[in-house]
Amino acid sequence: MSDSIGCTVRPVIFFFIREEPYGFLSNFERTGFHARPSGLYSQDDPGAKQYWYPTNEHFYQSQKALTQEIHDDIVSLSKATLAMELGRALERSKHLQKYCKPHWRRVMLMVMLTGIRHKFKTEPLSGFGMKDRRKIIQLKLINTGDAILHENNPDDPFWGLGDGTGDSWLGKLLMIVREECKGWSCPVDGVGYMLCHTDGGGRDPPEDCPVKDICYEMAEYHRMAERNE
Repeated sequence: MSDSIGCTVRPVIFFFIREEPYGFLSNFERTGFHARPSGLYSQDDPGAKQYWYPTNEHFYQSQKALTQEIHDDIVSLSKATLAMELGRALERSKHLQKYCKPHWRRVMLMVMLTGIRHKFKTEPLSGFGMKDRRKIIQLKLINTGDAILHENNPDDPFWGLGDGTGDSWLGKLLMIVREECKGWSCPVDGVGYMLCHTDGGGRDPPEDCPVKDICYEMAEYHRMAERNE
């Protein structure tokens, strides 16, 4: 799409309610997946137990838990809204914060990105019809083209737009996974921030990377989170 002076204007897609046309982008959309929990239960351990997460909201919120018991309590909740409420309580309640993993703010973007990858890319170990469902939402994500994605959540200025000036991190991470579904290899790997040069390592995305700016934003967020701890 171009404007009257020939400049390219990217379309914008808003999503929030899962029953709406782009509701498949919501963390509350019920495309479940199997995954190993991150952190204490080591996602890198091939022998670690895999859990069935009914939604990405269940996955994300449960990864905050410092104990396996609380993790399992969140995963077992019947609704994504309940998982969200308990997960937020772990992070925000002065009585429950001791049960939230330390350094959570440092890893939360990577945890969310991992969950989105599972939702749109990972084949399930079981679940009738889930393979076809995952393929459908993956194609729907690809078909958003190069549109900018925003969760139109007025109450969340971090993951959503908030009052219109929010960070919209959920949309940004979905845009990374969209490019991965198209076959692009993301420089932000499943373990850490490949772009983070604070330890002398990492690598820059190629010049033609379609989400290069988002990758740099992730690296900068990671560095800020480390400094603020």
